Amino acid sequence: LLPTYAQVGIWAPIGLVTLRVIQGVAVGGEWGGAVLIASENAPKGKSILYSAFAQQGSPAGNLLATIAFFFLSAMPTPSFLLYGWRI
Repeated sequence: LLPTYAQVGIWAPIGLVTLRVIQGVAVGGEWGGAVLIASENAPKGKSILYSAFAQQGSPAGNLLATIAFFFLSAMPTPSFLLYGWRI
């Protein structure tokens, strides 16, 4: 978890955005490798099916983010402002 705005000031949201950018770059680099490994190691005739599983990572991540947002939006405002925004 990141420190709060009260603890480090403007560096809290800057840190959050920086980490999200790094995460995006890392996932972009990992995706091609995942498809390649899945297709090369798949049984004969199943490379397309196995490669498709790598495509499910992004939709699965979006689904998990939606579920997390649902629970975060149900938090009381004081709790969200205290620690919920960092999740």
